[in-house]
Amino acid sequence: MSLDIPNQNAPLNTSSSLGAEKLSQGQMWNVEVILNNHDTDPYQMSPNIIMELAIEDDLLNWPTQGYLVYQNKQEGIERNLDKNAWYYRMDARDEISIRLTPIFKNSELDFPEEIWEIKINAVVYDVEDLPSTNIETKAKKIYFWDKKYQMLMDKNIQWSTATTEYNEYIGGGVNAAHATDDERSMYTGDAIKALLTDAGFEEYIDHENWDPGKSKILYTSPAQSSVIDDLNYLLSLHISSTNNDICIFTTDRATQKWQLLAVNKIFKQAGKSADTPGDRQLEHLFFEDQMYNTGKNTSPYKAPYTKEPSTKKDIKLTGWNTIDTYQFVDMSGLDNEKTLNSKPVFWYDFSEKQFGADYKENEISAVRDKFKKLYVDELLGDKPTPLFTLNKTKTEQYNIDPQFIFSSATGASDAAMRLKFGMGKILFGGLFLNECISYRVMGSTHRIAGSFIGIDRLTANTNYKFDDKICGQWFVTNVKHIWKYNKFVNDVIAVKIHSYSDLKIKEDIY
Repeated sequence: MSLDIPNQNAPLNTSSSLGAEKLSQGQMWNVEVILNNHDTDPYQMSPNIIMELAIEDDLLNWPTQGYLVYQNKQEGIERNLDKNAWYYRMDARDEISIRLTPIFKNSELDFPEEIWEIKINAVVYDVEDLPSTNIETKAKKIYFWDKKYQMLMDKNIQWSTATTEYNEYIGGGVNAAHATDDERSMYTGDAIKALLTDAGFEEYIDHENWDPGKSKILYTSPAQSSVIDDLNYLLSLHISSTNNDICIFTTDRATQKWQLLAVNKIFKQAGKSADTPGDRQLEHLFFEDQMYNTGKNTSPYKAPYTKEPSTKKDIKLTGWNTIDTYQFVDMSGLDNEKTLNSKPVFWYDFSEKQFGADYKENEISAVRDKFKKLYVDELLGDKPTPLFTLNKTKTEQYNIDPQFIFSSATGASDAAMRLKFGMGKILFGGLFLNECISYRVMGSTHRIAGSFIGIDRLTANTNYKFDDKICGQWFVTNVKHIWKYNKFVNDVIAVKIHSYSDLKIKEDIY
């Protein structure tokens, strides 16, 4: 049933540069924390003085961030009590590199680093001196986030789609002063890539996992905008070149490169065959049933399941894959009322001096059909049905949420961009405001935001409507890796957008 990996011998990575071995809940870990202020020698922190380390991986907030609390007895690190004393620059250029890897013993299985290793290069953006009773018990807390994020915040460059050499027309020799607005424009995904390249971050772009966008934009960075401001603005207008889908801008943990992915592309890797988990279904967990323990599961699992031991997908670690306490909530009625309604987009075209309206593709029933086709149909189920409840107040258009924007042209490009304000908002809300589960489990490094997990019951029948909702494939949106006093845990948040079978909720009511 589960992959029982003995905690004995042969580390995943035998590099001598790693920090000390640490034991947590019977599992050995290599822990490395290095501070670098670019003046003194890099300071490798002894794991023995680390009181707490938290690393947060959030799908909707791409920079990895967290905090570290360490013992600072008599301000020892900064008072030259050793030859490699440390001090802070105080300009957000103090770097911290963190590496955390498990040590598995007597295992013939391969543990690929892209799944099992956490490796971070960050900067310290704030420092807190924690209250203490005396100088012997002093502790310091430092806050860090991805170094690239800090650099994007700091940089303010003169940039425009009309002047960058990555514009196919301008780069091809067309004089920007004589170019048309269309020639000065770029597809939003290409514009984002060009912005990051011109800002000096080309090496962090994953070109193979990058959506070019469906709509064009003519954009010049305002004088007060940093690169991160420009990036966020362009992302807010981006719609996928495939299926008019919404996209997620994220960092691949293994390569540390940015990816711009259509959500449908992500869901295609979840798996919809009962015995074939997709590449993104990294783990299978099971509820700890007590009251309804029947000794065995008497119904099929509601998430793809493989009996073959694997360290790459559908991972089942004995002792690490049990959920004994959790919080589960359905979609809020208020979120449903505000988000899952028709959002007609009204716009004004300056060139033609006329108003227009886009209704058909932003109508709630049409968006629900699209939601099912793009996402739910890529998941396992007896009759997988979107958790996307409507009523006659919505379908008969008594509950609508008009969106008002400006439009620079009436072409197909602008029409695609306008979808982000109507259909895009509904798809986003249906994904990330849907039913949610939050749980804490024994810590492991293989848990990653943007992956899928299967949750089932081992010893209870699941032929109930409630289990059609709570069991099955969940989309992980947030993972916290928390190491505190030699105890390693993960706090995980995931959303679920479908029921395994049709719940047959009546929708003919107002």
